[in-house]
Amino acid sequence: MLIEQTELPLIIPIMNDESFKDLRRTDNKAGTSEEMLRRSVHLTDLGFSPEFVADFMGDKSHLEHNIDAKLSNLKIAGFENPVALVEKNPQILNLSFEENIKAKLENLKKAGFENPVKLVEKFPTILNYSFEENIKPKLVDLENAGFSN
Repeated sequence: MLIEQTELPLIIPIMNDESFKDLRRTDNKAGTSEEMLRRSVHLTDLGFSPEFVADFMGDKSHLEHNIDAKLSNLKIAGFENPVALVEKNPQILNLSFEENIKAKLENLKKAGFENPVKLVEKFPTILNYSFEENIKPKLVDLENAGFSN
């Protein structure tokens, strides 16, 4: 017996646009070729590479519901190319912007990094680590070993 998946739709704003786009799948059409095409065209229109779109449509499609909002927030935070950042580290889509990304940028700034956005653009996986439990102790160890800004 098949059980229909029903979810309430999640509406999120598209970057710099007054309209809204519903990307959460709300019916059993999610796997249809028409729906897959719509989703892949949307990701391509956002600037993602064909390789990323193909991979994303496979095992990362559960992250799609927040991609527009996440890209918009990353742009507002000062990232020049949020699409490239997500392509380097798709796990960014799993992270809370306020509680993780924004807080981490603030903590890196307080720790003495002049441009934490540039640091994250170069090493985006730093966002996957706890500041208090991982990054801060490493910075203390480097300082104790004689390294400074």
